[in-house]
Amino acid sequence: MKQEKNSLIIDIVPPKKICGDYAIIKKWNDFLFKATGKDTKERKKDFGKA
Repeated sequence: MKQEKNSLIIDIVPPKKICGDYAIIKKWNDFLFKATGKDTKERKKDFGKA
């Protein structure tokens, strides 16, 4: 993970086995909240400004 100017670059390795578990979405949103300090609604609002 690194920051370049106003962007956050996150390098991930996708799982080898794909599952239909939606808990991963919560884990991803929790990670983004910790990384950016913004929840889903705030990130969506900021994304709309770009």
